[in-house]
Amino acid sequence: MKLGLMMALIVFGLLTNPAAAAPADPQPSLASPTAETRLCAPNRARVLDAVTRASAHYSLPTRLTMGLIWVESNCRPDAVSSAGAVGLMQVMPREIGYQFRDRPTSAQLRDIDTNVVWGSYILQEMDSRYCGLWHRYNSRYLSKSESGYWQCALGAFWGGTQVYFSGRLTPNEQAYADMVIGAAGRVDITR
Repeated sequence: MKLGLMMALIVFGLLTNPAAAAPADPQPSLASPTAETRLCAPNRARVLDAVTRASAHYSLPTRLTMGLIWVESNCRPDAVSSAGAVGLMQVMPREIGYQFRDRPTSAQLRDIDTNVVWGSYILQEMDSRYCGLWHRYNSRYLSKSESGYWQCALGAFWGGTQVYFSGRLTPNEQAYADMVIGAAGRVDITR
């Protein structure tokens, strides 16, 4: 009985996976001392406005969203990964498969506002839907304002929703989360 229920949960999780965005190719090196912390020069005001609105709506730290944008696309709205993820936050468009039918098209995701809203929505969904077990085992994070709180959602954003079943991040997911959190700590969000 328990095994059947567990298998049903796994299958349901695979079928309803809101699919994590894949990182853009290539990823920026955050170790470089010359790395640009004042991102999005040509579209800076528009990106910051979109990030501020979406972060407030989905209760995400603005710096975290900008750090994610830095790591995923280096602030290029036209970035497309080898997996087909599009835009600033590397959101998978609906053309990729049936499970994405509610998402915008690849062309729509090139719009800064659309991409930031969808990317923020996905990150928030990863946290609220898949990170409960992780937060239970890592209960030292009492506030969503603490950067460590978002490790699970970031790992799921990059690697998928298996954190829901395991309650822990893989080494690659942890490295990705650490990279985004590091970028968030260094990014300049002043106008």
